[in-house]
Amino acid sequence: MYKIVLIIALKSILFSQDKMVLKSGKEIVLSANNNLKTMNQTWYLGNNSKQYNKKNIALITLNSGEIIFRSGMPISQYQELTIFGKAIADAKASSEVYKNINYDLLKSLDENDNKIYMSKFNDSMLRNKNSRRIGTACCVLIVAPSALLIYMMVALTN
Repeated sequence: MYKIVLIIALKSILFSQDKMVLKSGKEIVLSANNNLKTMNQTWYLGNNSKQYNKKNIALITLNSGEIIFRSGMPISQYQELTIFGKAIADAKASSEVYKNINYDLLKSLDENDNKIYMSKFNDSMLRNKNSRRIGTACCVLIVAPSALLIYMMVALTN
């Protein structure tokens, strides 16, 4: 009997708390001392002495299942966006590990709007990936000549 009560209590604790999903895909159970209503006044969310930047938060859901924060912005701002804006915002709050696709939105749209959302989402994800590659290539091109110069100077002095 004790085990059954313990299992029920554990399930209620795990499933009845507010949850946050980061753009890395990591899911965090929010502590009870978070005031999510005043969260719009700062650029970060504090939880258990850790601070999370809003742009890295993909989703915050309340224990009732209500979504209050999506893709780095409050749900009220997110709902005002067009399909293009929602796709871009969702892509910005995604990573290669976690795709922040709004499936609830896709269920409510027709087939043509679904294609528009997914194409814009994929284009934005590809653009983010390409910009990372370009940034890496630029860093290599900046560092390589100076490393080569240092190598040649060491070789000449020996």
